[in-house]
Amino acid sequence: MKVIVDGHDNKLSIHLIEGDFNKFKEVMWELGKTVKASLKLGEVAGLWMQKTHFFTIPPRGCLFTFKESNPYFPCYWETDLKEFLPVLAQWLGAENISEFLFASALLLEPKHEEINEFLCKVHLSPLAIWWILPHPIPPLEVTDDLEQMMAGGLPFEGTQEASALLYRNYMRFEVRRLSTGFYVFISKVALYHAILRRRFFYTPYPLPLAVESDPLLRRLRVIASSEGLPPEDRAIAFGLLCQSSALAQVEDPKSYNLPIRKELLGYYKVAGERLAQRLK
Repeated sequence: MKVIVDGHDNKLSIHLIEGDFNKFKEVMWELGKTVKASLKLGEVAGLWMQKTHFFTIPPRGCLFTFKESNPYFPCYWETDLKEFLPVLAQWLGAENISEFLFASALLLEPKHEEINEFLCKVHLSPLAIWWILPHPIPPLEVTDDLEQMMAGGLPFEGTQEASALLYRNYMRFEVRRLSTGFYVFISKVALYHAILRRRFFYTPYPLPLAVESDPLLRRLRVIASSEGLPPEDRAIAFGLLCQSSALAQVEDPKSYNLPIRKELLGYYKVAGERLAQRLK
């Protein structure tokens, strides 16, 4: 069942492109009851989106109204409803942006747009999140090396002189290496690599504790627990961590000082998965 998802302010509309509309209404109505969400079924033309972006979208669907505006809602995103339902259920049950982004971690896919020979814009599709990163994007290991340089130690590769040559394309960021902004930059590089690799990490079964020593999981744990970083980055990092780490799956978000009700969102996810089984 194909749908277009469009969000604006505090409204999220789901427009049916392909599939049985009666089955669509049945599932969405049941979802609204499960998460106690306000919704409208029938003709939802999404006029705010069409006027702004000059898109034409199918009028049949449903409209959910949230308590607060969300700047990260997707715009004109085409997806399969069966795959989207578990995340949608969590979105509807989320009480804040951190919970919304925590639930969205599995959806994220980085898409690149080259700005010049030094920089690129990365869109964390399908959400309205964009980052500016060096072009080409440095490997994960660079974040560890630059962090050591920032702390005054030698990088893993060897001498300070050799490292200066290796990172010559990133020296524009090195002048900010003692600032909060630089730490945000290297954390975003680590998140980028985590999103790329998440499907290789993800498994429905708990992973062996030996995996906890993986440098990528270590970086995610540091990001999730770093209160100096943007709350959006921390929530995404914790969401990725919980998909990959057997330890994180049983950890309390309060230990990271994150306002995320993981158990309740997990309940909504399971409810969404059960509803998805009703769709062909």
